Amino acid sequence: TTYLTPQVAQAAIRVLNRHGVEVVEADFTCCGMPPYSYGDMETALSLAKKNTDLSRSLEVDAIITTCATCGSLLKRYPDMLAEAPGYSAQATALAGKVRDISEFLTDIGLNREMGTLKHRVTYHDPCHLGRFQKATRQPRQILQSIPGIDFVEMQESNMCCGAAGSYSLAHYEL
Repeated sequence: TTYLTPQVAQAAIRVLNRHGVEVVEADFTCCGMPPYSYGDMETALSLAKKNTDLSRSLEVDAIITTCATCGSLLKRYPDMLAEAPGYSAQATALAGKVRDISEFLTDIGLNREMGTLKHRVTYHDPCHLGRFQKATRQPRQILQSIPGIDFVEMQESNMCCGAAGSYSLAHYEL
């Protein structure tokens, strides 16, 4: 998220700070999902090792992500690095700290001091957040806590959007 959509990362930091969270920006690299999903395990493992090495020096309670795909692969590092000498325990420690921002915020308690937004909204579960991380309640809880929001549950809100398949090839600009 930091590289592709830096405005999302900046907004996440503002929200976390508003909730009294001290944010330490770590210099993680790509989680490795693109090469992992295309079968390039050598590159995916190299990226996983680099991020795991970086995590050794972090003194943090949580590693927060705003990307469901990255979060899901970071949580898979223990399996990916189980046979890598010197990585198994640290990969497990890293994965145990990874939290989607919605999970983290609902766990620490939402700051209820926010402005009113008069909008009717719904929510679509990202596949990696809902299916892999099982975090479906938390994003809805956050939306429903915003004053003035009229939340309407979407039919088939957990249906795959198709972006991981051929849709993204045929509609690259989207």
